[in-house]
This record gives sequence, C-alpha cells and structure tokens, in this order.
Amino acid sequence: HLVPQWRKKFIDGSRQRGYSQSLAQTLWQMIQSFSGYSFCKPHSASYAMLSFTSAYLKSHFPAEFMAAVISNQGGYYSAYAYLSDARRFGINILPPHINLSERAYKGKKDKIRIGFMSINRLQDKAVDNILETRKSGHFKSLDDFIFRTDIEFADAMALTKAGCFTELEPRLSHKEIAFKVACSWLNDEKTAPASSSSVNTPLSNEEKRQLEIESFGFPISEHPLDRYMPIFGHRIKKAKNIPLYEGKIITLAGVYITRKITSTKKEEPMEFVTFEDETDIYECVMFPKVFNEFSDLLNWEKLFVLRGEVKKSFGIYTVIIEKLTSLQQMIEKLKKF
Repeated sequence: HLVPQWRKKFIDGSRQRGYSQSLAQTLWQMIQSFSGYSFCKPHSASYAMLSFTSAYLKSHFPAEFMAAVISNQGGYYSAYAYLSDARRFGINILPPHINLSERAYKGKKDKIRIGFMSINRLQDKAVDNILETRKSGHFKSLDDFIFRTDIEFADAMALTKAGCFTELEPRLSHKEIAFKVACSWLNDEKTAPASSSSVNTPLSNEEKRQLEIESFGFPISEHPLDRYMPIFGHRIKKAKNIPLYEGKIITLAGVYITRKITSTKKEEPMEFVTFEDETDIYECVMFPKVFNEFSDLLNWEKLFVLRGEVKKSFGIYTVIIEKLTSLQQMIEKLKKF
C-alpha cells in the first residue's frame, strides 16, 4: 500500500524539479521493474568483465585456465568437476610426476598436470622440501629421490600411492616401488633394497582406480560412470542430449557435484542439485515431496540414477526429479537377479 504513495511523491518531486510528467512516469516504471532484482551497475559491470575475460580464456587457453581455476580453489564446483569438464574440451589429465609437477595444477595446450596440492595426506613441508631439492636438478631415479630428500615416511607413501614415481621408474611395478620406499624408510636406510618377486605384478584396473580415489578423492584414469554404463545400455540417456527430450520423462546417470537447499513460497524445503556424466553437467530440481523422500541420499552417495521430466525455462533445460536412486545399490540389486 506504500508503493502508490512513493509513486506520487516521486512523480510530484520530479515535476517540481522541471522534468516532464511522461519522463517521470517512464523513470518510475524502470525503477519498479528493477525492484524485482536489484543489482548495482558497478557490481554488474565488474562481474560482466570477469565473465567475458573468463569465457575468452576458457575458449582460447582451456588447459591453462582450468588449471588456474582448480589451483585457486575457487569457483562453484569441486576440482573433480572442473577436471571432468576439461576432459570434455579434449584435455588430457596427467597424473602427478615427481619431476614435472608443481605445487599447483599446471596447464599447457591440451594437457593438465595434477599438482602436489591434490594429493591427500601429503604435508606442505614435504612439498617444500621436494621443490627446494629439485632446484639443483631433477631426480634421476627413485634411489636418487630417497637419497636427496628429507621427508617423512607417510609423505613418501602418499607420493607413491599417487603414482608420482611411476614414470621415473617405468621398469618397476607400483608394488615394487612401494616396497622399495617402505623398506628404505622403515629400515632407516637411504639405499635401495632388493626387490621381491611377490610384488612385481602390475596393478589391476580396480586397484589403480582405488588408489586414485584414496589419493585424490576421485578416479583420474577413467570416468566414475564408465564401468556401469554398459549394464544399462540405451535405457540411460546422456546429459548432452537432454535438450532433445523437452517435456519427456527420461532416466539419467549422474555424479553428484553440488546442491543448494532453499524453500518454496509456502516455506517448504526444496533443492537445486547439479550432476554430471561423461558428456556434460546438468541441473536438476527436487520439489518438496521428492526432496523429503530422496534428499538424504545426497549425504552419503556420489553416483546416482535418476528419473525426471525435462523442462525448459529462459533457454535453460532442467530435470525435475521424480525418483533418485543410488547407482551402486541398483547394481547390487541387479546382480541378485
């Protein structure tokens, strides 16, 4: 009820200052429409400039740009989501290397080298020691690394588990490298012990995947959904094809990326959830009824199968979730049959 009073005061005040009635009314309409979402122009301009700059860099220097975004630990998504997006740009994700990795991620042309910062349980002081020691020359072998560095056993094993010595010692299996590292530190010797025939077998794909998850929090040699998709065949649609199914109910697989819980006008909880598959990132909505039934799953699962209707609003496609299921639990059920 105050708006008409403000309108009259604004228009009367404008006319008293010599402005025309039509101009005052036009200005008032602009102000009234702007009240729906008020954002000051300097703030808008700075964000626009940042958006244009980021879009240019991502388009022309995708590897360098994505590596910088991950290293700065900013943005809306996790490191996994940005690396997955980089793969869709045709960028190769390279594992950490004891001679070639820096503390941060490093991008060049069509490659991103994972930095030491990504390795779980690797202490900063160990990274400092490695980088400082490396100034006098790259490590020539695992023995050279063992002899020249001064780091703790836990750090040495974290580097080993992350595959930092794999390219340095291509003739040794992962287990042989781990054996040498463990013997050197546990025996308090800076010499390379003899290898054991019981540890010269290569890692299986599952062992490699598990080590990557333990080291980085996610697999880097394959997409998390790759192993499961053949089971579902054509029943699972791809995220890149979502626009083809507007108005239809489809089934998707997805890796959980992020979420935002909010409420409806009736103060009922609802949620916006972001997933991705190997083809694209996609946005979903869980309205109150579905939110109450399935939202808790997001607290302890990462891989999902979901069913929902594709909606288009302001040029953006969103999936309205009807059902959300743990992918791994669904696989276990299928195995029983």
